[in-house]
Amino acid sequence: MDAELLREIRKQIFPAKPDDFAIPKIGNDELIELANGNRIVRGLLAKSGPSLMVLFHGNGSTINKEVVPARFFYSHHLSVLLVEYPGYGVSAEYEASESNLYSDSERLVKFVQQTYGFDNKSTFLYGRSLGSGVAVEMARKGMGSKLVLITPFTSMPAVATALDPANEAFIPFMLDKFDNISKSKEIELPVLMIHGDKDKTVPHEMAAALAKSFPDAELITLDSDKHGDIYQDIDEALWKRVENFIKDP
Repeated sequence: MDAELLREIRKQIFPAKPDDFAIPKIGNDELIELANGNRIVRGLLAKSGPSLMVLFHGNGSTINKEVVPARFFYSHHLSVLLVEYPGYGVSAEYEASESNLYSDSERLVKFVQQTYGFDNKSTFLYGRSLGSGVAVEMARKGMGSKLVLITPFTSMPAVATALDPANEAFIPFMLDKFDNISKSKEIELPVLMIHGDKDKTVPHEMAAALAKSFPDAELITLDSDKHGDIYQDIDEALWKRVENFIKDP
């Protein structure tokens, strides 16, 4: 494959903001840094309880964008781990790719579990937009007991085509597929999804398709056209529903 074409495609999939290096404040924060091959993996851990909520952010932001859910869960006595991706924020020096995101996320989550005493049963996975792809992969690997997906998609090629049918010509060259719909069939843990009915980036139909494909899933549909700013339309009552989903045995 032409290296320049691959770089251009990845710029569209991983449009990281080059100047966003700030580390958010959640509470009782600890910046985790550890080696994964030739990369340093980084994430922010805020310990608040015996269970761990792992948050994976979207493609145009950093861990900073997940402050709203992180602070909510932390205040309700869930420990929180914000995972930074290679190529983003404090890990901007590395290359973003599907395989790198998976590898670094798995390395970080397993380290935090082993170091701080969280097992897979007490670990919950949360992914927004691009992060839904990372969360689904971690769930497929058995690294959590429940899965929360905010504005999830079926696959990255499907999103590209939905945004612009002309992108179909580049689909054969997309190495980073994040194929949630194929993986969903083998993920039996409980899944809760939230999606706006008029989402302008990822069509609501993709969440509906995932809801049918996961063996055990619930889809909450919001009256919203937002995607990256979906948190503006999630109120306290809905966050409470997410908390109840997580904490119910």
